[in-house]
Amino acid sequence: MKNEICGVVLVMVLCAAGCSGDKDATDAVESAADAAEDAAGTVTEAAKGVVEEAKNDPMKRCLELAAEKKWKEALEPCTEAVKANPDDLAIKHAFQQAQAAAQE
Repeated sequence: MKNEICGVVLVMVLCAAGCSGDKDATDAVESAADAAEDAAGTVTEAAKGVVEEAKNDPMKRCLELAAEKKWKEALEPCTEAVKANPDDLAIKHAFQQAQAAAQE
């Protein structure tokens, strides 16, 4: 995605450089800048979607909280994750740690 955005901006800038007259070049550069800004907004929105997806994925959330040793917070997502993947040793371990922390 990043390469596609850079390509679009590069084409627009090259087009601006080849235009005749200062006004045409200025308009083309402004257009390229607007396109780059729109593309950056699209990338930002896509990144937000990935972050939200990770927050909603119990396996990812469980392992993330386990890595941070936030065992009490990890109990709920790890419970869901271990049900979905009972053979995953990392999830099992995180679940056991979360259970132990919850009993303290």
